[in-house]
This record gives sequence, C-alpha cells and structure tokens, in this order.
Amino acid sequence: KISVGFIGMGIQNRGLQNRFMADSNVVAVAVSDCDTTRRNSARDRANKRYQNKDCKAYNDY
Repeated sequence: KISVGFIGMGIQNRGLQNRFMADSNVVAVAVSDCDTTRRNSARDRANKRYQNKDCKAYNDY
C-alpha cells in the first residue's frame, strides 16, 4: 500500500483525498491544515473510510 498525507484541505485537496482513498492501494495517513474544522473533517473522513483512527491531523506540515 502507498501511504499519503495531504497538506492544505481546501476544495481541491478534499476532492483529491476522496479520489485517492477510493483506490484500495492507497492509505491516507496524515492531513495538515491551519484551519481546525478542515483539518479535523479531513482526518475524520479518512478514519471513517478505513474504520480506524490511524489518520493523524497536524496543524503544521
């Protein structure tokens, strides 16, 4: 599996996150955004997709 992290969870990266997570060979392991709402939403979306708590959220990359 390929582990990926996302920096900046604006409109474009939210779409990319969903597309990458749809690929069974990719695992989203980290997200970063200075906005708490976007950061936590992206982390929660990944953790829900993988049914675990492995994706970590960071305030700064």
